[in-house]
Amino acid sequence: MAFLIFLSDFLNTRMFETMLQTFAVWFILSVLIFSLGWIIDKSFGWVIGGKVVFVAIIISIIFSLSFASFFKNYIALSSPLLEDLILFILRNITLGAMGFFGMAIAEVTANEAVIKAQGDIEKNTALLVENAKKEAELLIKEAEQKIEEMKKEKTGALNELVRNEIELKKKLNELISSEKEILKRYDR
Repeated sequence: MAFLIFLSDFLNTRMFETMLQTFAVWFILSVLIFSLGWIIDKSFGWVIGGKVVFVAIIISIIFSLSFASFFKNYIALSSPLLEDLILFILRNITLGAMGFFGMAIAEVTANEAVIKAQGDIEKNTALLVENAKKEAELLIKEAEQKIEEMKKEKTGALNELVRNEIELKKKLNELISSEKEILKRYDR
């Protein structure tokens, strides 16, 4: 990346004034650095990749400044040296920003996929919770029905026991009264 940024020092600075080819070269160089930023983000992640891109920008600025200072006679500089040095620095920072932009777009697309996956998980979780609530309601209804059935059975059994007790008392009373009659007959 630093090498590509350093290559920008050899391009014409009047890219919008003279030729369309110069703009095309700048555009291609920007796209290449954007792609490298994307690849760096995918390879190293945001934190380490950001450090790599930042170091590449700093290295390219150092090389550009030293190159422009030492070989100022070989470079067609049209303005004072300080202005050209500032121009080289701005070029390098602009192209480096394209690398950061590539990293940012890579992070956004990765985070978008993660957010979409989390949304799907949340939807599935909501469906599972809803299904669990329905199942719990069904279980509660079944339990209430079983309780009612058990109450009916117990009530029926209790009623049957009460009837049996009443019948036994009646029979016992009948037996006692018949025994009393028999005893009265024997007594006479």
